[in-house]
Amino acid sequence: MHVITAIIGAGVLSLPAAMVPLGYAGGSICFLLFGLITLYTAHLLSDTYCINGLRQRTYTALVDTVFGRKGEIAVAWIQLVNLILTAWPYQILGAKTMAALAKEACGAFGKADSCPMDKYFIMCLIFGAIQLPFSMVPSLEHLEWASVVGTVASAIYSAAAFGLSASKFGKGPVLGSAWGSPEADAWTQLSAVGTILFSLSFAYILVEIQDTLHGDGTPRGPIRPMKRACNWAIGSSLAVYYAVACAGYSVFGDTDANVLGKKMPDGEFF
Repeated sequence: MHVITAIIGAGVLSLPAAMVPLGYAGGSICFLLFGLITLYTAHLLSDTYCINGLRQRTYTALVDTVFGRKGEIAVAWIQLVNLILTAWPYQILGAKTMAALAKEACGAFGKADSCPMDKYFIMCLIFGAIQLPFSMVPSLEHLEWASVVGTVASAIYSAAAFGLSASKFGKGPVLGSAWGSPEADAWTQLSAVGTILFSLSFAYILVEIQDTLHGDGTPRGPIRPMKRACNWAIGSSLAVYYAVACAGYSVFGDTDANVLGKKMPDGEFF
């Protein structure tokens, strides 16, 4: 459950935009290739959970055991920066979404022009305040309920995005699109590749997730259970990603296929 929550986020709704410069062919290759790479590296990292009979309960502890204190300090900074840069988009997206919902709610009561809660900075503070106590939880073992909620939420908005797109199925180019200079198109395509690759990343908390599992009776701890969890979670997440990306792309085609807050071609709110 933790693995699925770590992989699938609201960013799944931006994957149709990554299909625009790549097309069905390029996008399909990227999804398959990066899915296999993610699965392979997750298995490698799972194998390092127990070294010389000692369990590595955190990512930085694992690096300390393998590379020493200097390596731990260097990788700790990389891990923290990664977590911060990952949290920023969720903070921005969460606050903007809450503000948009507040505005819709006010509009339903005829107060769209005088809504006190549709300001981005207000929702940003509220969203941050909600996250603050969760960040104080000592380990993922105390957040199993949050992973359940996150997985259910991910399933709901992924299913909604796929269902709405599939109901208005269109057609996107097989080989992708190009609009500007070769340099601009190359940058756009590389950005799309990075979007797909980043969407599958969860290595920076894999060890902490593995530490929540029970062992399989062997001295090395929960290595085989973690590998099975990775197989199931990465496979199912990849299937959801690919389905939403292709379905959303089929509706918007060459246009900006970022379905976050979009309206469908016939004006229906996405």
